[in-house]
Amino acid sequence: MSKIKWYFNRLKTMQLNEIIWRFLQALLQLKERLLFNKKKEIINFVFYKKLKKLKINIEKLSLNIENKDYLISDNIDLLGNYNYEKYKMNWHAGFQTENSWPLYFSYSIQYKDKDTIGDARTNWELNRHYQFVILAKNYFITKNKKYLNEFKKLFYDWNKNNPFLYGISWTSVMEIALRTNNWIYSYYFLNNSSCEQKLLKDLETGIINMTEYIYKHYSRFSSANNHLIIEAYVFKYFKY
Repeated sequence: MSKIKWYFNRLKTMQLNEIIWRFLQALLQLKERLLFNKKKEIINFVFYKKLKKLKINIEKLSLNIENKDYLISDNIDLLGNYNYEKYKMNWHAGFQTENSWPLYFSYSIQYKDKDTIGDARTNWELNRHYQFVILAKNYFITKNKKYLNEFKKLFYDWNKNNPFLYGISWTSVMEIALRTNNWIYSYYFLNNSSCEQKLLKDLETGIINMTEYIYKHYSRFSSANNHLIIEAYVFKYFKY
């Protein structure tokens, strides 16, 4: 009963246009359930035909690639000081428990206050893919293939085990935006290195698919807080 009361009070705070938007979002989610009822990797093909001509405009990143003040590292810091080497391919880890987040359709996952699994924010930190940028940058700087090989191992394993809209990695639009941004920077470093075209194409396809998802679901109205800033950030990196 208290949950119904909360929803009722929340509804009273909304204007009509926000109620309509939230209703349309619910309809879009139903459509996506049907469209992606079979698991698809986001790197396999561009999901929407109208976006096939979309390209990443990496010049917009404005990176100073002549900068010599850098560090080389294979590691990232995880929330809670968890051991990265232990968890680096455990994409569905609960962290606070030995349990894992299920590979359910993302709209069906109840991730708030889930003490039986863990704090979703800890898992999201791993799946933002800061480590992808680090490895791509390391390879760009050193030309050492071990960084490229590690990148490819993690990249393809993640895509295999995190199909589009399945699992904890797809439950937050802001988190998808953060991951997209890290893929774009990874693309930049690899595009300026000796790297096979297939990997670059797979990266680009995944970036386009995630960006389209952000465009369809970005935060609006009373949800348009700091999430919106992060979600809007990725759109400047594209051109037709």
